[in-house]
Amino acid sequence: MTRAGLIAAACLAITVVPSVAEPLASPIITDTTDLKASNALGAIAEDYVKVTLALGEKEAGYVDAYYGPAKWAEAAKTDPRDMRELGNALVELMQRLDALPKSDDPLIEARKRFLSAQLEAAVTRHAMIQGEIFAFAKEAEGLFGVTPELRPLEEFDPVLEEIENLAPGDGPLSERVAALEKGYIIPKDRLQIVFDTAIAECKARTAKYFDLPEGENFKLEFVTGKSWSGYNYYQGNYQSLIQVNTDLPIFIGRAVDLGCHEGYPGHHVYNMLLERNLTKGRGWQEFSVYPLYSPQSLIAEGSANYGIELAFSGQDRLDYERDILYPLAGLDPDTAAAYWALQIAKQALSGARMTITQRYLDGEISREQAIVLTQKYQLVSRERAEQMTDFAEQYRSYVINYGLGMEMVRDWIEAQGDAPVWRWKAMERLLSEPMLPGDLVGVSAEADHSEAASKIWREFVPDSGQADTVQGELLRSVEKLRDEAIRNGNGNWDEGFEILITYLEEKLLDEPLFEESDRSEIAKILGRLQKFDNPLMNDEPYDFLVARVVDYYDFHGSQPRISNPELKR
Repeated sequence: MTRAGLIAAACLAITVVPSVAEPLASPIITDTTDLKASNALGAIAEDYVKVTLALGEKEAGYVDAYYGPAKWAEAAKTDPRDMRELGNALVELMQRLDALPKSDDPLIEARKRFLSAQLEAAVTRHAMIQGEIFAFAKEAEGLFGVTPELRPLEEFDPVLEEIENLAPGDGPLSERVAALEKGYIIPKDRLQIVFDTAIAECKARTAKYFDLPEGENFKLEFVTGKSWSGYNYYQGNYQSLIQVNTDLPIFIGRAVDLGCHEGYPGHHVYNMLLERNLTKGRGWQEFSVYPLYSPQSLIAEGSANYGIELAFSGQDRLDYERDILYPLAGLDPDTAAAYWALQIAKQALSGARMTITQRYLDGEISREQAIVLTQKYQLVSRERAEQMTDFAEQYRSYVINYGLGMEMVRDWIEAQGDAPVWRWKAMERLLSEPMLPGDLVGVSAEADHSEAASKIWREFVPDSGQADTVQGELLRSVEKLRDEAIRNGNGNWDEGFEILITYLEEKLLDEPLFEESDRSEIAKILGRLQKFDNPLMNDEPYDFLVARVVDYYDFHGSQPRISNPELKR
């Protein structure tokens, strides 16, 4: 649906846990134009939150999380607006947003794009709540900002043929797989210990790379009567309620899956970083509310699924499950490799779920046909196929966020470099900025610099202390400055950071290889970094400097460097 179509269409009870801590002050903006734009955006963001809460009163589950001012949520309940008023309010917000002048500040532009995408999704959902039905692909585009490419089910038949060798015997393949997997069910009396252990490991691996908020925690519950297998209810103030559905047997592989997806580095971490870095750190109230049916969900689900691979890669996961979780569950560790091989093979079938859901929701097949096809192409039992179909009926095109979302997130993160430190840094950026699905595509030019920077980091930047090469110290300087600004708000600023800026100036500005436009931009960024009391907290300027360090290295090759005795950073 076009923007004009969304506006035309629009014209036609959540539990709140109030935020405990007050938001920190936003960075000081001295440019008058940007100050006005920031103030106008702040007013739009506040109204957006209030409209989202009001819309949440019309549809249970629309608001997935909220930790802003309690009085706004209370007003949504006590002073409700009808659907026409809400539609008009959404249109007005879109018009106010469109009327803002273009800013030179990339942060302001990023906020505008994010709010615009969220509002377009809200208009689509507003129409759906009133009974409008969209074709699957159109619905997905309107709600989540992407148009899924659906593969014919026949394309998955070769995958099924390969899996035949992993589950030999007679009868339908889905029944043979289900029978094989019965040997890998976690006994109910061991669920708690297995999940507690798996989540603790997910957290430890995430904390190795992320500075998690102090006091963060979660509560784990086992529930029944749900169409999903796991859910994270973010409570605000760095707390979550994680629920695991026990309607159906839980296989051993789900402990790590759900521990990462719902917890670390998945939904729990995503919501915490948004709260700390954006809602509290920058005072951006639009991130205090999370509407489930919005582009934010593709980022959330895609990153949560990819987070499993990031934390437990390949053989490493098999080793952990076999040596730690299998004994805790009372399962035979010697059979772990066979189960793992089956799960890896089944991953190639994930796209079939989108196709089956599309055909069912668009009326091309019946519910019974959807269940049978799900059994065949997802290799699950009848009971689990029914549960997955229940999910499709309840959440509709939301299903694209798992498979397609993970593919988009994986492609974007792995384009940043192949070293774990670079992929975790990319993950942290994804979870801490107003990212949209469209930001995950078209990164090939940036990827060239990112891969080269990853190589410099691996080869020339030491684990601690100064680098012995110019290229290593240049890259270390940029990342030190980035980390201090974005993570600490320059709270530890001292002479050492001034020395890092001076070193970057000496090397990157006194060079014949850069065009005047690049030299001017380098000088502008380094000058801005010197204003330490107003931290530069968006990644783009640092990424620009990283790219210039790569250019420097390409031009000069490796150069030795003598450590600066006055530098303690």
